[in-house]
Amino acid sequence: ALLCMTLTLAVAQEAPVAPQLTAVGQVVVEKDVPYLLDPDCVSHPRLSISFSELMKQWAEKDALNPPAKGGIVFNGSSTFTRWKTVPTDFAPLPAVNRAYGGSRIWDLWYWADQAVIALEPKIVVVYIGDNDMTTLFNTGGKLVWQPNDNNVAFFMKYVRLYVEKIRAKLPNTRFIFVPVKPCPSRFAGWEVAYKPLNKALAEYCAREKNMAFVDTTGLMMNPDGTPNANLYEKDMLHF
Repeated sequence: ALLCMTLTLAVAQEAPVAPQLTAVGQVVVEKDVPYLLDPDCVSHPRLSISFSELMKQWAEKDALNPPAKGGIVFNGSSTFTRWKTVPTDFAPLPAVNRAYGGSRIWDLWYWADQAVIALEPKIVVVYIGDNDMTTLFNTGGKLVWQPNDNNVAFFMKYVRLYVEKIRAKLPNTRFIFVPVKPCPSRFAGWEVAYKPLNKALAEYCAREKNMAFVDTTGLMMNPDGTPNANLYEKDMLHF
């Protein structure tokens, strides 16, 4: 195996089962900007999909200097984007960082062909969910951290679609998901958003073949259950 990690799950209480969402979303393009229209997203039935220019830049770069195929691709949001030493940290294994800051799971799903499938990886390591919850729990421009099973269910719907899209072309791909970190700047949403998200993601990985969930949250907590601020930069969001 190219990469061995230990799956660790610690669940203190059983949470209600999130609803299963099955509506078919549509992507429409307006003035070169894609939008996801999905009735399953009750709070935001119209979601923007960004990063068109970045995908073009990666395609141009890869045409000039094709990256090695059959290796490891890191995909996700800024927590991975800022990991600048991925290729050297995993050498001699071929590892490519294809994360992009600000992304949500529906961005990863939409751009999976360009960011992941084109590299034909054997393993995909994913960090996603931070920005998803701040988008979905945003009401009228204000974050409202109140319990909402639909938001986590919607996130998981696109996790499944993302994995299915990649495996439709690369059926033997392994996935390693990393949980959303307990950062001080967003800890107000930990109990109602991020902790349920991580639990749903861990359970999904445990059920599916060639999937792993590497629980790193305990390493980032103080003994009293609060996030360890010493791990974070001044924004209390990034490492």
